[in-house]
Amino acid sequence: MAVLTSKDSTKLSIVMITGVDEKGDDVKKTMSLSKIKVTASDDNLFAVAKAIEPLLKYPVASIEKNDVYTLANA
Repeated sequence: MAVLTSKDSTKLSIVMITGVDEKGDDVKKTMSLSKIKVTASDDNLFAVAKAIEPLLKYPVASIEKNDVYTLANA
């Protein structure tokens, strides 16, 4: 069976290390930016996250791109 996919939305998430817990593991907080154009390139999203990074209070652990797709019968 063939399946059609269509990208519905994209979200850019910046994961920051906000501290350390009693076990010594990193405590992380995620800042998400929605309403990103689904056609935005990975390079552009990374550049935006890197431009925002110096403005943040905490160090960045990772930069994530989350896409949502709809699947339908072809």
